[in-house]
Amino acid sequence: MRKLFYIFLLAFLSACGLNSSQEKSLNIAVAKYLMAVNSDLKLSRAAATHPEVLKYYKSRGHIAFKEIFEKETGIWQDAVIGKMEQEGRTIHVELKLLNSEEMENNKLHKRFSIFAISSDNGNSWFFVEEKDYNSKSCGTFKRLIK
Repeated sequence: MRKLFYIFLLAFLSACGLNSSQEKSLNIAVAKYLMAVNSDLKLSRAAATHPEVLKYYKSRGHIAFKEIFEKETGIWQDAVIGKMEQEGRTIHVELKLLNSEEMENNKLHKRFSIFAISSDNGNSWFFVEEKDYNSKSCGTFKRLIK
């Protein structure tokens, strides 16, 4: 009975999180994405944005496409993993961030979300902002986090 309990516990814990190589890959991708956003590196930010999101904004025209890469106010920082869902080789991770501008103006330190998506079991990651992840019209990818 005790052996069965440990097997169940191990299976439960491994199903709930990322393994070390997935987490390392995600950490590197998040650091690069935040640097691109905070340094206003439009090409790097576009390269890290999910292709379905890029395709959606490209179809809306040049101005709409340019607007998604406008300089953010404040500095995006302190990424904390929120929800995570996996279906086959596809992984979606909600990252909760702080914006330095809001931290200065608001003592509540309200976090906002971006989503990291991997379709190759965590080897590479693309990012989707919360408004686009929640919009069913923005990209045809399946949303795993509700």
